[in-house]
Amino acid sequence: MMIRMLFGIAALALVSLPGVSEGQTSIEDRLAPGQPPVVISSRARGGGAPDNSLAGIQYAIDRGVDMVEVHIQPTRDGKYILMRDMRLTDGTNVTDIFPDGAPSLAGSALSRRGLTNDYTLEEIAQLRLKDPQGGDHPVPDLGEALDLAQGQVFVLLALQRWDNATLVPLLKRYNPSEILLFTRYGNQRALQEAAEATGIGVATFLNVSNVEGQLEEDLERFNSLLRMIYVTSDQLTPALIAKAKHHRVAIAIVGAAYNDEDDALINGNSGPWLAAFDSGAAAFLTKYPDAVLKLLGR
Repeated sequence: MMIRMLFGIAALALVSLPGVSEGQTSIEDRLAPGQPPVVISSRARGGGAPDNSLAGIQYAIDRGVDMVEVHIQPTRDGKYILMRDMRLTDGTNVTDIFPDGAPSLAGSALSRRGLTNDYTLEEIAQLRLKDPQGGDHPVPDLGEALDLAQGQVFVLLALQRWDNATLVPLLKRYNPSEILLFTRYGNQRALQEAAEATGIGVATFLNVSNVEGQLEEDLERFNSLLRMIYVTSDQLTPALIAKAKHHRVAIAIVGAAYNDEDDALINGNSGPWLAAFDSGAAAFLTKYPDAVLKLLGR
């Protein structure tokens, strides 16, 4: 209980400062041992804004969320937008704006697929994200999102499909200490190349039974650029904690992926998240950042 009280007191000090706190201008500093828990907003959720939206990022900044997780997808002209899936039909009004499908594919059977890489960035700028509350939310391009976030909130950039030839030059415009790169199903070699070219650190997901062995493989691949590993709470063992600490790799518990901590909290049971805070992990990914921040006294 005393640990939780200390977390809450330390976290309150962070709330008084906008975004990235004074003296902790890098993700590495913020994840260091002894720092308050790092709350990561899954898909930049919060404030009722659509997933992966500028409004969601702004809400995170205003609310004092430590880091936002956003996903990117490629456009037809080699740009990148924030979008969880390549299907624009799932999250936007693309069928209303382009009822005949992608202009560049007019007359083709493929024109109605509604995929992000069927449309140029200029065409996608005409779309709006679906919002049950009726808000007017454009589809953000990656540059807009990083411009908004820089110096305000850290970014966990989930790479879905990308080409380093177009992504790396864009990422080089930004402070590498404020971003982490992550891919769950993408090309790990391409992720390594992007990290080495930009100096941006990497987070990996240990979705395996042998988490200690996977950590060793990730350390061999990414070396000092490996900054954080994702695990579920049932994967967290004393041996993994010790190994991660030895290599100065932070541990993040995923409450948003398998929903154990998140669902319990929303159903009125804070016990799983409180246990997670006491587990030795440094960061916590959640679909409900407001609720987790309140639990921490922030």
